[in-house]
Amino acid sequence: MYTLLSGLYKYMFQKDEYCILILGLDNAGKTTFLEQTKTKFSKNYKGMSLSKITTTVGLNIGTIDVGNARLMFWDLGGQEELQSLWDKYYAESHGVIYVIDSTDEERLSESKEAFEKMITSESLEGIPLLVLANKQDVENCLSVPDIKTAFSDCAPKIGKRDCLVQPCTALTGDGVNEGIEWMVKCVGPTQGPIQGLTQGPIQGLKSFKPCVLGPVWALPMALFGALHVAMFGALRKALTTSLWISSTSRSAAMTSTVSAYMDKIKEMSMLSLICSCFNTQPRPTSLVQYEGVQAQTQSVNKRASGQAFEVYLEAPMDPSPDKPKSKAPLRKELSLEQLQQRLGAADQRRKSQEAAVLQQLAEKREHEQAVLRKALEESRSFSRRAEEKLSHKLEVIKENREAHLNALKQRLQQKEAHAAQVRRNKEVQSDYSG
Repeated sequence: MYTLLSGLYKYMFQKDEYCILILGLDNAGKTTFLEQTKTKFSKNYKGMSLSKITTTVGLNIGTIDVGNARLMFWDLGGQEELQSLWDKYYAESHGVIYVIDSTDEERLSESKEAFEKMITSESLEGIPLLVLANKQDVENCLSVPDIKTAFSDCAPKIGKRDCLVQPCTALTGDGVNEGIEWMVKCVGPTQGPIQGLTQGPIQGLKSFKPCVLGPVWALPMALFGALHVAMFGALRKALTTSLWISSTSRSAAMTSTVSAYMDKIKEMSMLSLICSCFNTQPRPTSLVQYEGVQAQTQSVNKRASGQAFEVYLEAPMDPSPDKPKSKAPLRKELSLEQLQQRLGAADQRRKSQEAAVLQQLAEKREHEQAVLRKALEESRSFSRRAEEKLSHKLEVIKENREAHLNALKQRLQQKEAHAAQVRRNKEVQSDYSG
């Protein structure tokens, strides 16, 4: 009962989650676009000040709800050192937003190279692509036709996918709503049932004729039937989303998964078993044939075994009994030389694999060392700049203090000279009066 209620709750209230990548060169406006998106589509969200946004080092994550869909954005850093990490997120993404700085013509070729490398990945085949021409509020910026002309060489590599080039100004929020709504339409689950999911108990529920149980059992059985349908509806919805998510490279794996689900659904005739508890007529053992395999169910003592029935799989039926069975060819015994050759080939393969792994580890170590060296250089340069600023500030403070002291000394000298003059004047006046 808990499983049925949980399936009903998820079917009615749970939102479909989709992961969207936000890619592009650094300083293109990706984080600003993400903050504007969260501000527009999230209630009571107080975004950070757009003037305080700095270059992303690593990853920024944001989540919004649009209708029945929940979009999770992954804003990846666009520096040249961080672009090598983009492909680690391709397999889990359902859409890509690529941001282009329309005011930076000098780096347009660099952005085109990163874009071309991104769309040629097999993991992103068929994934919707939204290209944002950002910073359209700046004068003399590249327009959408100019960007399409510059990226025209990449058009054949985009392939069969939904693609849109949208003008945008992330700083003011122009074009944000249109882009997000288009992405939601593209990544949303396909409508209509999946072919093959109308088999088994779902199809049986449509043509099921309940036995006459009386008004006492009418309400409990109706509630149980509704929960049962809701559970299969949730399963069908999950399979729909999973099937849409799979790309061409994963179609074989998803086909086997769906077939496994179909086999499991065929064994789950729960509603018919409940009705059979109230039907006094004996029911013969069922024999189900599915793609040449026979499965026989037999009722057992539920108190002793803990289950209502057991399933026995019989040997597969031969579709052509008249056809003579072909004998398997005899396996030849390998000689010592052949065994040695195979062992040598296996040893060579092992050595080549070890060499490839060691080379990958060495390249990874070199990359990590390069990143570490660059980080140390940046840290040292930052420390050096901070020390220079501090020393300059101390010098300015020292000069100001010395100037203030000199001014005080001059004022004291002036006061002393004035006091001496007053004393002399008083002495002269006393002499005249005496």
